[in-house]
Amino acid sequence: MGEEAPEPERGMRADGQGTGSGPAKGTILQAAQGTVAQAEQGTILQSDPAVGGTDTRHPTNAIDETVHQRHRLGILTITAEAQRAEFGYLREALGMTAGNLSRHLTVLEDAGLIQVEKGYQGRRPRTWVQITRTGRTALAAELAALTELVRQLNATVGRD
Repeated sequence: MGEEAPEPERGMRADGQGTGSGPAKGTILQAAQGTVAQAEQGTILQSDPAVGGTDTRHPTNAIDETVHQRHRLGILTITAEAQRAEFGYLREALGMTAGNLSRHLTVLEDAGLIQVEKGYQGRRPRTWVQITRTGRTALAAELAALTELVRQLNATVGRD
């Protein structure tokens, strides 16, 4: 079997020529070079500050997917507030099933963000969760990125 030819981009024929529909010639190249025109505000964002553009590093680039996921962020914030949290408390507070919570705890533990301790309280088996130094650092970085995102958005809202 032969290899399939890659699909042409919308508005482009297989030979790379425009079809008359879709984006105008040069638009794709311009977008690939990092230039985005914002007609409403009359500004142009460029990816290279050296050629007169603005710095395009966006606060969302600092968001850590391991931390940012809703339930894992909840686990980290609860454990940051207390010395340790009991599995049952986390399950109820976050409205999770035991299996789902267990999976999220495994992800956080594998990343070194929490420490899980199993033991007994009286005769009842218990699982306690404690945030690590690395976890506190990751949580602080996540909150800083979200704070910057809100700050940046609030700064642009007033320009409308």
